[in-house]
Amino acid sequence: MKENEARDLLGMLRAATTQYPLDDETVGFWIDGLAVMDADTATKAVMAGIRTWEHFPPWASFSEAYRMVKRQGEQTTRETEAVTEGKWGYETPEWVWVWSWARFHRDPAEDRPFPQQADFVDTTTAMTTGEYEILREEWIAIGRPKKETPLPAGGIR
Repeated sequence: MKENEARDLLGMLRAATTQYPLDDETVGFWIDGLAVMDADTATKAVMAGIRTWEHFPPWASFSEAYRMVKRQGEQTTRETEAVTEGKWGYETPEWVWVWSWARFHRDPAEDRPFPQQADFVDTTTAMTTGEYEILREEWIAIGRPKKETPLPAGGIR
């Protein structure tokens, strides 16, 4: 992002939270940190954070919000790219086939929730996107096995 964009974003963050004076060193740190980030993603992170931040946040809190927004954007992009027409409407997303294989056919089975399920599970127990990608590569390496349906005949265990 450009320096003027970083300054605008910092100003927006300061205006949205309880203000206290920021010294020049802190402003410089934030401008430098924001400069390497994507402006749209950083803006979305600020918008997400100001819903809960009562005071100007520490860099760690902002960075976590940025990572969350970036991860959600990557997931949305992957899901959008994966949506294709199937026999009954939209085809099952690839991650569901990976999940089915990992849960019911892989030895040892992978029981942790996938990152794509983050809105519906305890994220502290879910695998990271990196761990999912490793598992996905393993699934690809064995030939992308698919059954007729990703759900087992006896239901979910």
